[in-house]
Amino acid sequence: MEIARLDRVQKVLRAVRGYVSGYRAYKFLKIISLYHRIQASRGLIDAVSQLERVLFEEAPDNVEVNSFKYTGRAGPEWLNLPAKWEIHDAWIEIQGKRYTYSQHPTLPAAHTPPSDGTIRGEVVKVNDPLDEREYEKNKDKVLLVTEHHRVAYRLAAEHGVPAMIIADESKHHDSFPYYGLFLTKEEAEKATTVAVTVPWNIGKHLEGKHVELRVDSDLGGPGELPVLIAWIGDKDAEGPSLLAHICHPTPGANDNASGSSAALEAFLSIAAAVEDGVLPEPDQTIRLILLPEYTGSILSMEGWLSNLSNKGLNLDMVGRTKEYSVEPRLLYTPITHGPSMVGDTYFDAVYSAGIGTPIEYYMAGSDHDVFLAYGRDGVMINQWPDTFYHTDSDDANTISIRYLQETAYIAATTIYLLSTDYKPTGQARRKLLDLILQKHVAKGDLETARLARSIIPLRYEIEGVPQSEEVSWSPVKDDRVIEPRIPLYAGLLTLGMELQEIIEFTRKLDTIEIPREVYNEIFYAGKNGYSIDRLHSELASIYGINGLDNKLIELLEAFEAHGLISLK
Repeated sequence: MEIARLDRVQKVLRAVRGYVSGYRAYKFLKIISLYHRIQASRGLIDAVSQLERVLFEEAPDNVEVNSFKYTGRAGPEWLNLPAKWEIHDAWIEIQGKRYTYSQHPTLPAAHTPPSDGTIRGEVVKVNDPLDEREYEKNKDKVLLVTEHHRVAYRLAAEHGVPAMIIADESKHHDSFPYYGLFLTKEEAEKATTVAVTVPWNIGKHLEGKHVELRVDSDLGGPGELPVLIAWIGDKDAEGPSLLAHICHPTPGANDNASGSSAALEAFLSIAAAVEDGVLPEPDQTIRLILLPEYTGSILSMEGWLSNLSNKGLNLDMVGRTKEYSVEPRLLYTPITHGPSMVGDTYFDAVYSAGIGTPIEYYMAGSDHDVFLAYGRDGVMINQWPDTFYHTDSDDANTISIRYLQETAYIAATTIYLLSTDYKPTGQARRKLLDLILQKHVAKGDLETARLARSIIPLRYEIEGVPQSEEVSWSPVKDDRVIEPRIPLYAGLLTLGMELQEIIEFTRKLDTIEIPREVYNEIFYAGKNGYSIDRLHSELASIYGINGLDNKLIELLEAFEAHGLISLK
């Protein structure tokens, strides 16, 4: 049976192979990376307009294209949309050396207000970015912040601090990091604090130094968030979606010009193969969706997309050369969601193509989260870690044309198969189980391995695995049911709280050392009617019994105390 299914995959692979071009995808990537694609900015709108022209030029006659913009308060009350922002120029001078926006596009923090002339001052490092006293006593200084930059910015703005410098040890130490403030229209009306970034190798020596800086920007009013869609088939019919976020600053080659260009290449290749009769017309409508990360996908799922797509293949960072990252890999759906037809089909395609079968457990942080939050099937193809992630060094010189081509090739095959009645083999789930068991055993955590061996085959519906004695685990007996009040957790974008409550909530999260993926798994579990006991057992089978302990209870109670979920 599996051989017959994989023969079908091979036929689609052979049909698509003659159309996919890594060089064309690289051309698309270079076009995208020219634009400063900050959410709610003109650069993002221009990038989408340019790709719309590319689609009209490159797509065969069986493709339809449309673009539109969300403006102002277009979405649910719990979603905080960024204000309109344009950057014209920025610079910072440190010990006689000037660094400029034209040299380092990520130097001005996205959504920073303009300065009132040149700001001059002594740099003071904020040791506790959540302590208001640090801002009050240094409100005439230039503050250096190394963590919690969005909360820190709001505190700095509330206390009238003239400027804030962001440095981050986790980013490439010689590159200017990208940070977005995502100020709402209401916040933008009051904000005057200027925010810029510097590389860690500069920032770690800044305390006590005198700096000068200036920012020329426009901030305020409702921002516009553009979405580009193209489709093969009936505009109003359901079908799978190829999606990628097109936002982020220039160059943003891997994040995420690579995902956008690979998705575009995959879509055009399918369209051409169908137009030429090499592939039959798909049974369902196939869509390409390029949008702003999180904001665009949430607004779309709240509106036009809700009844049109139940499966999403999200391409996010898929082109970095192996020297600076890992090969693109499949991040499977979380255990609280269960098996994924999208993930299974992608794995079958990779396996059949002989490219390799890299697979990992779910990782949060992109638009597949939104598909999952709204009860759809969604996985991400991604490279992590990435040396130049969210810095101005993320340019086209470190992009692999081969990875772009392979990703587009497999994505095209996957999305076409998802539009048919293809039933995947499920070998992805078996591979994932083996990977998780190996990790537990390698750590000597045999108790968690036994738990995983009992739970994972049932939750992921893995066939051909001998049934073991059912095991469960929870530090306390707690059968309360989780009920989400918002679909997902996405930081300040989805926290409808006043600043003081945000500070309190952030402090609490800092004390709970638990993988951030668990945050969203709580919401997915809630949509599926989980009790706390069940959630404890399933997450412990993935993250380890010792990794959860009582921390999950603390996290759930923090979420409940701040109105994100209820426990009944």
